[in-house]
Amino acid sequence: DVNKSEIYFSDYKKDILFSLLSIKNLGYISSKEIVKERKNYGKYRSIDDFLFRMDKKVDYKAAVSLVKSGAMDCFKYNRRTLMQKVIDYYEDTRKTIDRVREAVMEEFTISVRELDDYSINEKIKMEKESTGTYFIKHPVEIKKEKYYYLPLRYIEGNEIDTYVEIISVKEITTKKGSKMAFLVVNDGKNDIDVTIFPATYQYAKVMLKMDNFFVLSLKQDIKGEKNKYILEKITTFENYYNYCINNINEIYVLV
Repeated sequence: DVNKSEIYFSDYKKDILFSLLSIKNLGYISSKEIVKERKNYGKYRSIDDFLFRMDKKVDYKAAVSLVKSGAMDCFKYNRRTLMQKVIDYYEDTRKTIDRVREAVMEEFTISVRELDDYSINEKIKMEKESTGTYFIKHPVEIKKEKYYYLPLRYIEGNEIDTYVEIISVKEITTKKGSKMAFLVVNDGKNDIDVTIFPATYQYAKVMLKMDNFFVLSLKQDIKGEKNKYILEKITTFENYYNYCINNINEIYVLV
């Protein structure tokens, strides 16, 4: 939030505010100028006020990243409309910029037609791109809610099928010369460690290069820590969906 966030991560009431410096394309100097201007002259009253006061202190790419990250949601327009405001200011004629300056001087915001907002999936993709994380809702959680009738669960218990995002893959070579890997996955709520032994990794490594989102069949590693799992199968969501629809005889829906 450009009206609350500091250069680095900071406390705000009972929350932790995301660091401006951690937003892609922003950089230390621009982050510092945003905070300095706000502390010296007060909060930014509107998107027009922000653009006017940050003229030449925040470039076009940085302003776009601020919109994508949600840092300008405090100005009450939806993100597609905010993006159009930024585009108009940085890419339009000098006449448009002069209109913004005039609006700020008169303490009003230039009226703009509210555009249809980005979809949830578009917004979470933009958040991930600009900050490396998600603020609205994790895409895995959205998928599980949409397909609630499939037997996809959050990771707990001994044996489960779950839809996850692959966060990292660490490949190693065993003493026998075989390849295996250790994954960190997110099931929409928590990061979980997953081990892939050589026999499974032979085919899993090909799929892991294709995408970051998969359905995993997991078994708890009873010899290891409680929150570690072993990969038994991996497939795409589409393949898993088709398998379930073609093989489940009855689906019960709670009403």
